[in-house]
Amino acid sequence: MADLAIILGVGPNLGTALARRFAQGGCDVAMLARDGARLRDLAEEIAGRTGRRVEGFSADGTDLDGLKRALDDVMAEMGPASVFIHSVSRWIAAEAPDLDPQKMMSELTLGPGAALTGAQAVLPGMEAAGRGTILWTGSRMALEPEKQKAAPALAVAKVALRGLALAGAPSFHARGINFATITVNGTIKEDTPFAPDRIADAFWDAHVAPREDWVAERVFDGSD
Repeated sequence: MADLAIILGVGPNLGTALARRFAQGGCDVAMLARDGARLRDLAEEIAGRTGRRVEGFSADGTDLDGLKRALDDVMAEMGPASVFIHSVSRWIAAEAPDLDPQKMMSELTLGPGAALTGAQAVLPGMEAAGRGTILWTGSRMALEPEKQKAAPALAVAKVALRGLALAGAPSFHARGINFATITVNGTIKEDTPFAPDRIADAFWDAHVAPREDWVAERVFDGSD
């Protein structure tokens, strides 16, 4: 039975690149996004290229109870997860004096809230198997939040995600889980050092890293 990689937040850029990379690596892939129907053609394309089972599912990262049910449904249909990747966020353009606090809290739910919900959902199966990988997509916003005047809600979410990852990594590692946040220290864009496929390769490298190389954070600076 192939390993199953669950990817939350499969949009047209990094999420798609991650799905392709992990399928190329031999994993079956479950792709989650709010519009699950949108993923149908992508799933067929990746499955056709790789020979792996690839499926799309609907899930809303701002509804944590619904997300947990969706993940349970995925694993009931496709088996326990060997990999879980959280790679979802939103751009809310509003400076802090004008930012709706409820929108900021929604971004926190979508970021560290959904990341932790996903990690906890897949953890029992990983512990039973004695192995597993959990990766969260971080951002340079977490390294330099003072520069994010136009999008403080996303900066807050990424700072919180990084803080939770750094604080939580030792506990995941102690349970035999390869856990890290991959902090993308640049703007994701094709035909640049931060092209989605290059970042996806960094995620794969983190996944296959031996235990002695596990770290809480890997910073992708475009030179990997």
